[in-house]
Formats: sequence, C-alpha cells, structure tokens
Amino acid sequence: MKELERQADVIEAAAAVKNRLKVADLKEGYRVFGNKGNVWSDTAHIYDSSDGNLCGTPALSNNWAMIEKVEYIGCPGCLSKYNDKIGN
Repeated sequence: MKELERQADVIEAAAAVKNRLKVADLKEGYRVFGNKGNVWSDTAHIYDSSDGNLCGTPALSNNWAMIEKVEYIGCPGCLSKYNDKIGN
C-alpha cells in the first residue's frame, strides 16, 4: 500500500511541474508577484502592470516573490488567464 501512495505522490508532483511557468519566460508587461505564503507554497502570481494579478487576487503585500527571486509561477488561475491572453 505504501508503494501505491509513493507512486501517487510522484505522479502528483509531476503534474504540478507541468502547471508552472518560468518567470524568465513571461512576456513584456508581466512579472511575478506573491506574498510570503505564495513563496512558501509555490503559488506565485502573474502580475499585469495594467491590471494587477491575473487571477484577481489583490496585490496588497510586499512582493516577496521578487524579493526571494522565485523562478516559477504556480497560481492556476493566473496561468490559465495568461495562456488565454497570449494565445497558448
């Protein structure tokens, strides 16, 4: 049973990696944004300089994602809206 749980964890981790975007790959006008919780949970947002976070989460904290040099964006809502906006 433990082996099945381990395999499920591996599959879940692999799926999570596919649902991320490298900050360096963001198009012009977009940047990473996140509070400390986003840094710790790997759920940084995509910030549009004209609209704020794409998922609608208010950007009310210090940008800890930039301070900590987060390399990947993991907010599902932001990723979905970003892909819609840039045509992916």
